[in-house]
Amino acid sequence: MRASNVSSDDLQWWIAELNLRLSELEKLTVHFAPWASTKFRMLRATAEQQAKWIAELSLASADRIYSEIAESLSGESEVSLHEGAAENTSRELLREALAASRENAAQATTALNGIAAYSDELASGMDFSFGL
Repeated sequence: MRASNVSSDDLQWWIAELNLRLSELEKLTVHFAPWASTKFRMLRATAEQQAKWIAELSLASADRIYSEIAESLSGESEVSLHEGAAENTSRELLREALAASRENAAQATTALNGIAAYSDELASGMDFSFGL
């Protein structure tokens, strides 16, 4: 009987850990690709365009993609002058989320570049001739 209790405790820990990691992954998605989250309204861009943005999204391409989405939102605003306040507010919230995502991506890029530079510095200071 005791073995099944330990196993049950382990299972509970793994389930809790999985839930925590999935929750953090969802937060990361909202921070990096807010338009893909159900938290914001759907863009009027085509499904193909949205899929392309997701497929191409990386730290290197993030600024360009965020700009394309902001342009898409601006185009929606110009075309839809007579929409309700909810649509306009939702569009503005997504613009703000994109600005925050742009800043998060820039900070992540800076941090990763710092790690790469430090790693290069460490590697260049090592003597690899000991095996020759």
